[in-house]
Amino acid sequence: MKNIRQIGFDDLNGKPAFQMAMQKVDDRYYLYTASFAHNGWNIVEVTDPENPRNVKWIEGPWFYDIKDGQAVRLFKGDFNQKTVVNPDIIEQAKTFKNAGIQFIHLVDLDGTLDGRATNRDLITEVKKISGLGIEVGGGIRTLEQIRDYLEVGIDRIIIGSMAVKDPDFVRAALEEFGADRIVVGIDAKAGLVATEGWLETSNVDYITLAKEMEKMGVTLFIYTDVDRDGTLTGPNLDHYKCLVSELTTAKVIASGGVAELADLNHLQEIGVAGTIVGKAYYNGNITLDQLKSFGG
Repeated sequence: MKNIRQIGFDDLNGKPAFQMAMQKVDDRYYLYTASFAHNGWNIVEVTDPENPRNVKWIEGPWFYDIKDGQAVRLFKGDFNQKTVVNPDIIEQAKTFKNAGIQFIHLVDLDGTLDGRATNRDLITEVKKISGLGIEVGGGIRTLEQIRDYLEVGIDRIIIGSMAVKDPDFVRAALEEFGADRIVVGIDAKAGLVATEGWLETSNVDYITLAKEMEKMGVTLFIYTDVDRDGTLTGPNLDHYKCLVSELTTAKVIASGGVAELADLNHLQEIGVAGTIVGKAYYNGNITLDQLKSFGG
């Protein structure tokens, strides 16, 4: 693998951001952000190396929730409709790693309800044993929590409820840790942002929150339509179209509802930066090999 040149986000959208590296592997060119090159989370294939605007989306992170020490999936964010997909989350992470997956998305459901990093030690163990790139959300309420997670090797932190309840908290996190470490997760019911483990619904619509956060300096969002999450009914494409079109430079990761590979193609066409795959994998609708070959 040979690094053939360094470019910046200004090559992609006309505005400066962090550095990226283009690399050539055999006859293909790939683009990596400098911050995440070690875990390959947002690799894109460059179809024309002289014009890096022409890129091909490859893959996003793999997903599971943690509840009572187990890997689970919920139906529409309902804690009473929980399916255990693997009682051993460390073994699940090993399965992903052995299949060549490089980055996973973990949500501490206990922490979401408790308002603290309830499964911090277990998540730290997953990182230590698997060596995977990991982003974590659920119960993030203090800068100390973020600092601790980053110090034990977690790659990126997702702020959810606090983005609505205390925007200054997001601003402080961006200032201390940088936009490459902080993601804002927006979960919505009927377009209105849900908080506190989806048990409460605010009067703030998802577009308004995203635009406010982007002005603050957020560069990456994870958007979930809670009513589609865990349903295998397909993602809310209209919501993603609106969100992508309203943002200027920030990127969007899709989450919730994915049922088949065709959904990934539709989301790619809309312009999302990647898609989190959860229940579609655990139910056997999409295999690891299919995801690895998607876009390749």
